[in-house]
Amino acid sequence: MPTDSIRPHHAAARILSEMCAEFGLNEPEGFDLEAIEVTGVSSDHRSVEAGDVFVAIPGERTHGAEFLDEVVEAGVVAVLTDPLGAERAAELDVPVIVIDEPRLALGHVAKWVYRTDPEEPRLFGVAGTIGKTSVSYLVADLFGRIGVASGLSTSIARRVDEQRVIATLTTPEADDLHALVARMREVADRVAAIEISGHALSGQRLAGLEFAVVGPFTFTGTDAEAADFFELHRQLLDPEVASTGVINVDSLVGRDLVEAARIPVATLSAEPESGADWRVEWRSVDGGTEFTVRGHDDRVVTSRITKPGRLAAVNAAAAIVMIAEGGWATEQIQDALDRTGGFDVPIPGRLERVCAGGDGPEVFVDVDERPEAIRGSLQALSEAGGDAPHLVVHPSGAAAIERFAQLRELTAKKPIVVTDATIDGAPGLRLAADAAAALQHASRDAGRGGRILFVEPRADALRELDEGEVVDPTVELVRDALADAGW
Repeated sequence: MPTDSIRPHHAAARILSEMCAEFGLNEPEGFDLEAIEVTGVSSDHRSVEAGDVFVAIPGERTHGAEFLDEVVEAGVVAVLTDPLGAERAAELDVPVIVIDEPRLALGHVAKWVYRTDPEEPRLFGVAGTIGKTSVSYLVADLFGRIGVASGLSTSIARRVDEQRVIATLTTPEADDLHALVARMREVADRVAAIEISGHALSGQRLAGLEFAVVGPFTFTGTDAEAADFFELHRQLLDPEVASTGVINVDSLVGRDLVEAARIPVATLSAEPESGADWRVEWRSVDGGTEFTVRGHDDRVVTSRITKPGRLAAVNAAAAIVMIAEGGWATEQIQDALDRTGGFDVPIPGRLERVCAGGDGPEVFVDVDERPEAIRGSLQALSEAGGDAPHLVVHPSGAAAIERFAQLRELTAKKPIVVTDATIDGAPGLRLAADAAAALQHASRDAGRGGRILFVEPRADALRELDEGEVVDPTVELVRDALADAGW
């Protein structure tokens, strides 16, 4: 079973004939559909359970119908598929319901089966090109400080009550997402933070969900990427999808989304003269960033976050504003942050701080290998004061490695790139055979009190569960390399 599948423990059965009537589906002959109970929905043959409707969808390489014998043996009570899938299902001993576009139907069928309710829990959808995971964690963390039970779904992990699973997709498929929300309802989670990817929007994974608040749509990228981002994300700002939006207007595409929104929106900005509804002020301090977010009607929240730089302040402010726009008073938010000392949320792979022993160098682990994202991380560390950071990049491929040389101006020495590739024409780089050696070299260069940015795009994928706890081999690699270097 996929590791990120979480289902309700006590699903109330639905009747298959009622499902057909609800969606106007043709009932297959030869079966008593009124006697067939449905307790779940799955589009993944690896995660089916007895009582499921299996939705067989065409994929890039295979069609779900190729696994029909396997899922019937596992106990599915019906199959929903397209005409091509139906041809392969002709001899099955379970009803086969034919629909032209099963992917479009998946979320709506899952909503009906799991009885998804927009008020239990209320959903806070987090979208953008940068900061999605961080804001999702901060929203859930702040709700916890306020005393509101919350669930969480990000590109790193899913969390319901005490259960943790490693994520394989930034946003689950529609059937898994509705099952996840149903489990949150079972444990009485009042709210949930859901990270929303562009793939989720283009792949109809949010079908059937209704969000209380969506935001903050923080964007970094090219003009071409902005156009695609706008076309995908404006669909979130629709009354059938969300009640309220929070939009970061420090980008042109953010301002365009404000104009395109069909729901009430609040704007957020770190620019003093932006005229935004909520304005962020920040300054670097030892151990992180202090910030103030100011809104209309004298609404003000002042706190700190143990992450460096402007983006950390904007992410924290976005979490606060989303919760405030969701109906919680800023006085309640301020009190919760004051009582708990501000945001100190460990967010794996997002400028995740790993310290050497004593006064040795600090290593900040980040998963985003895009040069513009690395530039932002280096700037965030520089904004915190001190000497320029060192940079070690372990890219996922050899393509465009030369671009990392353009970051030299922000680093203490030439960036170290871990690669087996032969590179010509990149004099601004140093090469290393493996990440451990590169980190040891950088730590000796950085010395006491120095800082290293270690970009490891595999970090999210390498995490695993061990007796319910998340094990992070990347962090262990960093600690071992620092120790081997004498720290």
